[in-house]
Formats: sequence, C-alpha cells, structure tokens
Amino acid sequence: MIKTRGLLFNVYGYRILAYGPIKKFLSDFLQWAFVKEVKNIKEKFSLIDLLIIPSSKETELPTKPKGCKYGFYIPFNERGKKIFKYHVKTVFKVAIAYIIPLMNWPDKVLIHAAAITDLDEAYVFSGSGNVGKTSIVLAAIGEDKYRILSDDWLIVGNGKAYSTPFPIRIYPYNLITTDSYFDALKKAWGNKIYIKKTKAILWKFLFNHAPHRYIRFALQNLMPVFSLSVKDISPETYQPKNFPIKAFVFLERRKSINRVIIKNDPDAEEIVDKLIAIWYYEWFFFIREYYRYKALFGVTNTRLENLTEKMKSVLKKTLAEVDMLYIVKLPTKANINKRTLSKLINCLK
Repeated sequence: MIKTRGLLFNVYGYRILAYGPIKKFLSDFLQWAFVKEVKNIKEKFSLIDLLIIPSSKETELPTKPKGCKYGFYIPFNERGKKIFKYHVKTVFKVAIAYIIPLMNWPDKVLIHAAAITDLDEAYVFSGSGNVGKTSIVLAAIGEDKYRILSDDWLIVGNGKAYSTPFPIRIYPYNLITTDSYFDALKKAWGNKIYIKKTKAILWKFLFNHAPHRYIRFALQNLMPVFSLSVKDISPETYQPKNFPIKAFVFLERRKSINRVIIKNDPDAEEIVDKLIAIWYYEWFFFIREYYRYKALFGVTNTRLENLTEKMKSVLKKTLAEVDMLYIVKLPTKANINKRTLSKLINCLK
C-alpha cells in the first residue's frame, strides 16, 4: 500500500502517475506536464497509461544498466499492467531515460529534433547528436522574434510540431560560442552564466589536452550539462501548444565542405528514413532491453515491433503537409553564429 501522494503528469493525453522519490526528478523533467497530486491510487489507475512505483524486491527489478547497482522493471508486456517499478536507490536519471520512450500516441511520434516558432508557424531542425540543433534554436531566440518549442526531442504529427515539457540541455560547446544568444541566456541565468561558461571552457581545455584516451573517456562522462527551463527563456511556449510546420530542415555535418550547403526539396522518404535510423540509434539501449525481456520472460509488444511502420506512416503524413523541406550540410567545425543562423533563417522565408 502506497501511503505517499503521487504526481500526475499529462503529455498530450499520455498520462503518467508517479510515486516515491522519483516523482521529484520527473517533475523537473516533465515540467509543464504536471497536473496535480493524487492520493488514492485506485481512483486513477484505470485512467492512466503508466504507473511508476517504488519496489524493494530485487527479483522484480531485472534491468540494471551499466553503473547501476539497483535496477527497475520496464512494463514491456502489452498484456500486463503498465507499472514501471524501481528501487529507491537506483539512478533516477537513467530510469527516466527508459520511461520517456514508453510514451506513445496514436497520431504523433517523438523525433530527434529541435524547433522554434514565431507563434504562428513552426520551424523544425532535425539531425543526429552534436549537429547543432540546440545552438540553432538558442541563436534564433536570441534574435527575439522566435520562441523555442524544443531543443532535442520533439513531438510531431498531423503536420504540426508540439511543444515538449522537457528542459533545455546546454552543453559546453553551446556555452563557449554564445555570441548570438548570450543575452537570452544571461536573462535566464543572470551572472551565473559566467560561472557556467568558465566551467565549460575549463572542461574543454582538459578534454582537449588529456594525455590518454582513458582520461578523455572519464572526462567525457564528467562533461558538465546545464539544464534550463523553457519557462525562463520562452514563457509563451511553456505550455502544451502546437503549430503547423512551415519548414522542416534536416541537418548534417560534413568534413569535406567548408561552407553551408542547402538542398531544396529533397525526397521526403529520405528524411523519414534518416529520422527513424536516428531514433533507433538514440534509443538502442531501450530496444535492446525489450528483446532481452522477450528472450527471458516471453513478453510481447507489437507496438515496439511495428514501430518502424508506425513512424513511417506518421512522418510521411506530417512531411506531406510541410511547405518547405531542406537538407542543410554544415562544415564539421563550423560554429552556429549569427551569419550561419541568418543564412538558415533566410532560406526558410
């Protein structure tokens, strides 16, 4: 019997009810999705899509990611109850990484993309990690015309981009080159931005001058990542909102070029295939764990096994309603500055 109050979250109809110490971390991550506190678990169980509860029985918690002494249980079985169980001493940040891909909607999907809006239409920038998505959206809102919908993971469907409740993640390379969005970050952080920037510069110096690959590996795991609430930098989109997508840009980095190359009207299927491939790459640990459960416990989840077809259907329908599609190739070492941003924004007009 759970005696503490739970927290109820709602992300575009996908409802999560969390109990125990993890609820604090979820509230920091699913920020505006918080609805209310819930006392009686039985009253809400039939109305939620995922229940998250603590458990002290190690035999119930088969998932123990690398570096985690205590684990959790992922409700992959579509015929069972949707209850995510976790040990109170597990690494909550890791557990949440397994919770997010459980979220699903019949007409929307989560893709690796950032998005901005002029409060009429949305502009989406997709691509793999470290391609410059966060830098672009931060630079764009630094121009004061745009507001941020997401910087890393975006919900799309029916030709629209949906604001996400996740905080913005600022990496060292975002802070080191801040010429186009320094004022926006300073407004949110105040003078603390100088401390954060110093930490970022120090980390990069140590990483670049590390004498051994093992030291670089350790520093990579110790890389400072700063969290920033959308509320502090774009309050107009700190709520569930959606906007029709005006332009969809797929970003790539290339060593062989020294200038920005923009390809107009690429094949939509090419972009869809790239987005799906990136999704599987980013969530490989989650998919791998599902097949481990299937081998060990005989669970079945047709949604996950048919995920490629579902994503293709939703993304094709979405891109068919977008006015402008682009593939933009950036030099590998190019920083997203005002000049780069201006070139990108001009091509979206």
